[in-house]
Amino acid sequence: MPRLSPTLKTAFALAAVLAAPLLILYFINQYAVNVPYIDEWSFTRVIYAYRQKQLTFGMFLEPHNGHVIAFPRLAMLGLAVIARRWNIIAELYANVVLCLMCVFAWWAILRPHTRPSVAAGAAILCSWLIFSLIHALNWFMGFQITWVMAFACGVFAIIALNAGGRMAFAAACALAFVGSFSMGGGLLIWVIGFGMLLFLRRGKRLIVWLALAALSVALFLRFTNGGQSMAGLGAIPKIAEFVAVMLGAPFGVSWGVTTSQGIGMAGLAAFALLLFVVMRSGLARPAWMPWAAFGALAILQAALTAVGRVEKSGSRIALSSHYALFGLLFWVGLVGLFALWFNLRTRASAFKKPLWLMAFPLAALFAFGYIQSSLRGYGDLVFMNSRAVLAQTYILADAASIPTDVLQNVHWSVDLARVNIAQLRQVNESVFGTANAQAAALKALQAAQHSADAAAAIGDTSTSLPAARIAIFENAPGATVSADGALNFQRVIGQVPVFDVDVAPLTSGAMPAYLVVEARRAGVMDIYPDMGQGFSEKTGAENMQPAQTGAFGARFAAPIPPGARRVRVALHYLAGSPQDEAVRFVLVERK
Repeated sequence: MPRLSPTLKTAFALAAVLAAPLLILYFINQYAVNVPYIDEWSFTRVIYAYRQKQLTFGMFLEPHNGHVIAFPRLAMLGLAVIARRWNIIAELYANVVLCLMCVFAWWAILRPHTRPSVAAGAAILCSWLIFSLIHALNWFMGFQITWVMAFACGVFAIIALNAGGRMAFAAACALAFVGSFSMGGGLLIWVIGFGMLLFLRRGKRLIVWLALAALSVALFLRFTNGGQSMAGLGAIPKIAEFVAVMLGAPFGVSWGVTTSQGIGMAGLAAFALLLFVVMRSGLARPAWMPWAAFGALAILQAALTAVGRVEKSGSRIALSSHYALFGLLFWVGLVGLFALWFNLRTRASAFKKPLWLMAFPLAALFAFGYIQSSLRGYGDLVFMNSRAVLAQTYILADAASIPTDVLQNVHWSVDLARVNIAQLRQVNESVFGTANAQAAALKALQAAQHSADAAAAIGDTSTSLPAARIAIFENAPGATVSADGALNFQRVIGQVPVFDVDVAPLTSGAMPAYLVVEARRAGVMDIYPDMGQGFSEKTGAENMQPAQTGAFGARFAAPIPPGARRVRVALHYLAGSPQDEAVRFVLVERK
């Protein structure tokens, strides 16, 4: 069989590298929604001030959760100006471009020190690591450009310092400064650069680097009023656990803290061993130093995150998808070191056998853990999409009467959300800027949409869901169906009656339906829709109070997202409530 030409091999490798970002672009186009999500709402003030010609330099420097995100805000505004409207999808495309630049940079610095096939294989692995749904939040929430910019600044600053030369050093200084004011962790670029310059014995440049680092830290503390509270020395064991969990989370998140911690510790052991081997092998410093620095930056980022989070949230917060980007950088460093070791022919041969024995189980963890974590990330993507689509529907239809629970799904403050929505409508930005062109669709939304309160105002003669559509999940023994469609049963004190309601036939369209639950005795209701991924507490609403009291009893009302298949309803009772209960379910579809 004839061998492939080097050009054809490179073309195949390039196609394999680009396949990963193309897949991510598909998911962005399918699931991203041009509606601000959680932290993104904070940019509303900036874009509103810009359109009203009231923008000030200080708005870029305002701290956000302990970070100074001046350059991401500037980038977001620049993208809004280029696109003529604030469009969150444009920010997600920028994230893809920045990450793709990192992948090609990794490929470029590895090629001079390995065979072309080894460098290409490592580039493919790095591409599929970075362009994965493991960190799904970065492919859904445009505001995550803060993390991606700091990540890219760290990668390119390390490469520039490793390259040497005056221009490269100046570029590294500029990148470190931009990274410092993209997110707090960007300050760690100065720490990594200090270690690299110290190791390379670049005395004069080291002095300049330290001076600029001190200036960056001083400005950061000035703008954040001294930073945020940190964990003390007594939390060192917790910090170490957090670091291992965060590094292992990209492959162990589906199995929880303990498994992620084990994977992280295995990765650290492999990283240390590979680094020792390549350093002893006689390879030039420029070959292995950037990969060691990538891993070190990821470890320091995990430690800094732990110092700020572990006391409040414990190690479980390390499983959050937006932290996975720097966790994946650690594994990129490991891939680079492994490629350098794999390329060795005769040197350090005594280490080859144990490293091979370690490589096979690590490869299995890579593959299986990658698939499991990506599937979990896909579920997160679908979940966030369902929340954002529902919020978009309400915002476009009747921004003044959006139910509180819908706003709480996409904003940390209901009152501030209503202010932000009014600002966006006034300047025709974000969700309003892109949807107004679809006049017919908007008119249909406005005609179809009603609030949950309107759904709760149904008459007592409304048609109830048939018994065949109601399944008793637990704690409603001996229930019978009365002539008016109600389920009658004697509840057991201390137990929570739970029902599963089939809502699929009436929620297949784009408009949300409303489930109205009428209960004679219940005082509080929990509701959890199933969007195809099973019931989850994250997707529902708890401790709902009655919207009205009718002739039948308490009347609860909750919007059901489009595409929901089933709804699980749990009823709670006040102490001393009678045990005889009657429950009726009414599904209202607005046309």
